[in-house]
Amino acid sequence: GQQEGAISATTSASICIYFAGDVTINGGIVSAESTNETTNSCYGILVDGTLTINGGTVSGKSNGQGICGSTIIIRDGNVSGTGSNFGISSAAIPTVINPLLITGGHVCGVGDKYGIDARGDINITGGQIEATGGTDEDCAGMSSGDGDIILGWTNPTDYILANSYYVKTG
Repeated sequence: GQQEGAISATTSASICIYFAGDVTINGGIVSAESTNETTNSCYGILVDGTLTINGGTVSGKSNGQGICGSTIIIRDGNVSGTGSNFGISSAAIPTVINPLLITGGHVCGVGDKYGIDARGDINITGGQIEATGGTDEDCAGMSSGDGDIILGWTNPTDYILANSYYVKTG
């Protein structure tokens, strides 16, 4: 059979794992942490293209963004992002309005500002989703800029837990 691999990386640099294009993770374990405390412009995992996760265990942690992509598509797996700004965010290119799509898996985003954030639509049609953000006025568990938050489920075991929702406009 095919053996799954593992990548575990920790760095004091501001970006732990960086991809300049599209990336698809189909399984295995990817764990990335930036321990840099000098700036909140840090990333556990940063993808300037589309990050697609079809399975496996993926975790990103930093003093800024845990997992950040231009577009994020999560179909399955155990995905966790933790950051002092954003846990999981599809705002890698702030001037581009890109979605964050979740159709399955266990997805947990924890951020001091936003747990799960998109610079466009957040569209959830399945999975077990947990989004925890800060409690200040401009913070939320789930946040969308220039888009909508569309929530749904497919299986009886699916759920969405968020401490709050925020749609930014303008």
